[in-house]
Amino acid sequence: MTADHKSDDKVDHIPETKPAPPGDGRLVVLSVGLYMVTSIVMLAANKMVLLKVPLPVTFLWMQLLIAVLLLHVGHMPGWFVLPQASVETFKKLWKLVAINVIGLTLNTYTIQHGDASFYQVLWFRDRYFLGTLLESSSVEVSTAAVLLGVLSSATTAIHSIVIKQAVEHTTSTVDLVYYNNLFSAACFPVVMLVSGEGFTCLGYMLEIMSVKPSFNSTSYEKMRMFLLGSLLAGFLGFLMNIASFFQIKVTSPVTHVISSAARGVLQAFVAVALFKDVITTARAGSIMVITLGSGLYTFVRHRETQAQDKAKVVAQTPSAQTV
Repeated sequence: MTADHKSDDKVDHIPETKPAPPGDGRLVVLSVGLYMVTSIVMLAANKMVLLKVPLPVTFLWMQLLIAVLLLHVGHMPGWFVLPQASVETFKKLWKLVAINVIGLTLNTYTIQHGDASFYQVLWFRDRYFLGTLLESSSVEVSTAAVLLGVLSSATTAIHSIVIKQAVEHTTSTVDLVYYNNLFSAACFPVVMLVSGEGFTCLGYMLEIMSVKPSFNSTSYEKMRMFLLGSLLAGFLGFLMNIASFFQIKVTSPVTHVISSAARGVLQAFVAVALFKDVITTARAGSIMVITLGSGLYTFVRHRETQAQDKAKVVAQTPSAQTV
């Protein structure tokens, strides 16, 4: 075999571009199905809690802490082995952590200020810059929701690409989920201080402690919903992290976007049924434009990443020897 053939073999076997084997079809269906179901239930849980308790960043922080706790609980009986966190690992994954923290914060604020169907794609980034503009002309939407939607769209197309790249720095999906949740949870106290929600949360807790204990009081009802919602959302977020990362690992970012688009349609129906949201003609049209546009953009970015990875391998391969 010549050197040219050897270099071709190396290019053909790049882990980043290798598709999932045909035998993994059931695994792909399972990961996509789990991702869609958990995210839809997550939408309902998040919206119900945020309607009662306006502490979006604290709510996110609680979910991340619960996800980390669940991982340690699974580690104790040996169901899986957790990696050792280090500064070096954080340096390798800082892009994923930064996008996760920024995106989660923007998306949760969007849920709080807009209705549930306006926010079509929940946990792993929204995709509606044009949809936001179309929708604002036909129904009454708060300026904050429009602004948050536009800002949130900035984290959309690159998120699945970053996840795909982050897989290279970990040995398993569980490792990636653990690092992502742990490092993100460590960053959220800073977000709480910057947003001023830390003081709001403290004031809310003091208010609850000042009232006479009663299980029928409004304050205790809100706190009970907040805690139960955090537990449910933390568990669902844990499952969705695994499903999302594993889905991108065994398929591609394009498949992730397609499943997110289908999930967005189902979420719209759930929003209509549970929260009495209204889907106008403009909103339905915007969903289609958003889905097609984001899918095309992610496909192009994925192909660019593949080309860059192949170019790196070719550049690192010794020059072919003259036979």
